[in-house]
Amino acid sequence: MGNVLSLLLPQALSTLGSSNNRARRLASRPVDAAHSARKVPKPLFWADLPADIRLRILEAVTQQRHRGWTSAAAVSTEWQDVIEKENFRRLYLRRESLRFLEARMKFNDRPGQATTRIRAARMETLVRHVEYIHLDIELPRYNCDQCASDLELRDQGIIGSTLLILLGVLRTWESRRQGKELTLELSVCSPSDVEHHFKNFFFKPTTTHMQTDQRVRPRQRPGIDHGWIKGRQIVPPPRSAVLRLYTRVESCDGLGVLGGGVGVVTGLNLGRNIRRFFQPASFQLWQLFGCFPRLTTLNYEPWRPWEEDKMWAADHIFGIMMINSLSKNLKNLTIFEDFNQNLDDIIVGPTDVVNVYRRISRRTTDELPKKLSRYLSNLEHLSVAYMINAEDFFIAKTSSETDHQPWLRTLALTSQLLRKESLADPDKLTMIDQLLYDAALAARRMRCLRTLVVWYGMEGEACAFIYQREKGTRRSCITWRGTWELELSQRVRKAWKQTADIITGEVWDWEATLRFEYQHLEGRIGNHGDAIALLDLPVEVVSPGSLWQIRKEHEGIPWSHKHEGDILEVEPPDSEID
Repeated sequence: MGNVLSLLLPQALSTLGSSNNRARRLASRPVDAAHSARKVPKPLFWADLPADIRLRILEAVTQQRHRGWTSAAAVSTEWQDVIEKENFRRLYLRRESLRFLEARMKFNDRPGQATTRIRAARMETLVRHVEYIHLDIELPRYNCDQCASDLELRDQGIIGSTLLILLGVLRTWESRRQGKELTLELSVCSPSDVEHHFKNFFFKPTTTHMQTDQRVRPRQRPGIDHGWIKGRQIVPPPRSAVLRLYTRVESCDGLGVLGGGVGVVTGLNLGRNIRRFFQPASFQLWQLFGCFPRLTTLNYEPWRPWEEDKMWAADHIFGIMMINSLSKNLKNLTIFEDFNQNLDDIIVGPTDVVNVYRRISRRTTDELPKKLSRYLSNLEHLSVAYMINAEDFFIAKTSSETDHQPWLRTLALTSQLLRKESLADPDKLTMIDQLLYDAALAARRMRCLRTLVVWYGMEGEACAFIYQREKGTRRSCITWRGTWELELSQRVRKAWKQTADIITGEVWDWEATLRFEYQHLEGRIGNHGDAIALLDLPVEVVSPGSLWQIRKEHEGIPWSHKHEGDILEVEPPDSEID
C-alpha cells in the first residue's frame, strides 16, 4: 500500500486546487519516510488523513484515469467502494462478455463457499453502480468479393438473440437497482465495414471516454484500395456497396416474448452510427420500444430512406408505432434523421431530377406531427430534425381545443421553408410569416416553455428562430440567427409579445420584457453538421458525438461538393451520451 500511496497521493493532491493550503501541507509531508539516525518527522499514514481529504484524493484518481488505475481498488474496501463505482458506471459489452455476464448472474450463494459469496457480492456492486451500457453487436465478416455485391448481409439471428440475452440479464436487475436510471446504447456493424469502401465512416458511438478518432484504420494496400489511395478516397463506392451497408436487418421477432418488458432501462440511444438495423417503419423497432415500459429518454437517429415514394407510408407507420409502443413516462424525445448528400448522388445520380429535389426538400406528411402534438402530452423536451416540418406541428397544435403539453420546456423543430431562396418568393415569405405566427399561438399552450427553436441547416446555409425565457425572471428574447437575414413582421412581433406576457403571467402575474436580436453568421458550411455547429443552438438537436461524426465523415472527400469560405474547425465532443 505504501508504494501505491507514494505514486498516486502526490498526483491526486496536486489536482485539488492551489487554494487548499491544508492539502498542500499534507502533500509536502513524506508518506513513507525512511528512518535515519537524525530525527525525522512522524510518518503520515493514509488513516491519518481526514475522511473528506481521502475521498477527494480517490475521486481525483478516478478522474485522472492513469494506466492501471482500476487495480487500485484492491488496496482496501474504502478504495474499492470509490473506484469500482466509477469503473462500473459505464459497461461496454459484446456477445462474448454478455455470455459471461449472464453466467455470473446465475449464481447460487451456497453456505460455506466463500468464493461464490465474493462473486455474488461483486455482481451486486456492479448492478448497483452501472449507469450506462453500450451493447456492440458484431455481424459476420465478408470478403472483397462480397463487399460490392447486391447480396444482403445475413445476420443469422445474431441481433435478436444478443438483445434477448441482454434484456434477460437486465430483468434480473430490477429488484436490485431500487429505481436508479440506466441508459442502453446499441451499435450494429461488421468488422469488415471499415476495411473496404467505408474507411472514413464511424460505426461506434463517440464519447469523451473514447479517443478523438475511433475509426479502425487497416493497413493500406499498394495502389488503389477500394477507391482509396494514401489515406484519401478518390473514387466513390459503388451503388451496390452503399445499398449493402444501409440494408435493413430483420431478426428481432423474438423480442415479443418478453412479457412485461424490462423496467430497469430508462434511457435508449439508437445513434446514426447504426447504418443497418431498424428503420422507422419496421415492426422490429416497434417491438424494441415496447420492451421498456419505464423509458423516460429516447435518442433516435435513423437514416433517411432512399425510396422517396416510401417516405409518407413510413412516417405514418412510425407515428402509429410511437403511440402504441412508447412508454407513457417518456419525458425527453430527440429524433434526428440523418442523411448524406454524397451518397444520394451514388444511389440516385447527381443529375437526376428526383435527386435534385431530394437535396433541397424532404417529402413529409402531417400525420407524424399530429401524433407528436396530441399524444405525447408528458414530454418535457422534444426535438425533431429533418423528419417533419414545424408548420405542420404548430397547425396541429392550434387546431385542437384540447391539445395541450403543459410540461414541455424545450422544443426544437426544422422547417424547409427557412431557406435563403425563400427571400425571392413572396408566397414563401408569407408562409414563413404564418409559420412564426402559428408558433407563437402554439407556445401559449406550453405554459412551462423556456426555449423554442425553429431552424434549418444544409450545405451552404443555416438559420434559426429562437425564443428564450430567462429562468426566474420576466425577461424573454427573440433571436434570428443565420447566414441570411429575415425581417420579422409587426404581426409576428405582436403575437410573440402577447405569448411572452401569457407565459410570464402564469408565474409572475406581470407583463414580459421581450427584446429582439439579429445575429449574422459567417463561415464555411459544407454539410448539415457544419450548419448545426455554426448555429450553436440552445437545444441539443443531435448528440454531440453524432454531430462530430457527421462533420468528420465529410472531411477530405475529393468527389463531394465544395463551398469556399472560412473553415470551421471540427472539435471532439465535449459531453457524454448518457
